[in-house]
Amino acid sequence: MTTFKLAPGGKTLESHTDAKSEEGSYHESAVIGFDETTKMLSFVERRRDLQVASKGDWTSPVSIRFTVDPIKVKGQTLHLRRTIAVISAYSFTVTEELSEDGGPFVRLGQAIFSKANLATPTK
Repeated sequence: MTTFKLAPGGKTLESHTDAKSEEGSYHESAVIGFDETTKMLSFVERRRDLQVASKGDWTSPVSIRFTVDPIKVKGQTLHLRRTIAVISAYSFTVTEELSEDGGPFVRLGQAIFSKANLATPTK
């Protein structure tokens, strides 16, 4: 589950993801900004000891294409491509591809996200 809240100052969103799988718990956080004038979206994500910074071009109403800063891990340089496709006001997909040390890009996967109503039913 990912939750979003407006950061102090009101110019960015803070995101927190908590998940569980057969391999254990997973946690990540991000700070998300948007420049209305240029239609650029910025993400700074943190996963364990790794930080990923990216900028997304949201000049199209149907998708956001991201440029991701190269990531160095254990002597390798990783390049990530990410595209968010808007399905509706409450749903989007994320497609990610990875290149290791300048090799061909390989699709990591595609995820579908949608807004969940977490309201507690009344009795």
